[in-house]
Amino acid sequence: MDESKHQQLQKMFDATKKILDNKESSGLSEENIKELEHTLAAISGALLSSWLPRGIVRKLLLFFFLLIGIFGSLFYSYYFLISFVIAGTFSPRIVGETAIFVGRMKGN
Repeated sequence: MDESKHQQLQKMFDATKKILDNKESSGLSEENIKELEHTLAAISGALLSSWLPRGIVRKLLLFFFLLIGIFGSLFYSYYFLISFVIAGTFSPRIVGETAIFVGRMKGN
C-alpha cells in the first residue's frame, strides 16, 4: 500500500471514529451506527493488511532483525530467535492478526 492510499484510509478511519464517538449527539439510527461500525472494521482491516511496514526506516529495521535471527540462530545460539518476534512487531498484518487472536482468546 502506498503512502497516499494509507493517508486516505487513515483520514476515513479518523472521521468515522469521530462520528461513532459522538453517536448520541449525532442522532444516528441503530442501523446507521451498525453500518458505520462495519465500515470502521473494514477500514481497520485495510490499514492492517500490509505485511511490510510503512517507511524505509521501519522496513530496514524489520530486515535487520530478520537477518540477526537467521544468522544468529544458524551460527551462534537459539537465543537469537527472539529477533524474529521483534521483527514481527514491525509488520502491521502480524500485529493485527495477533491482536485479533488475543481478543478472541479473552472473549472480547
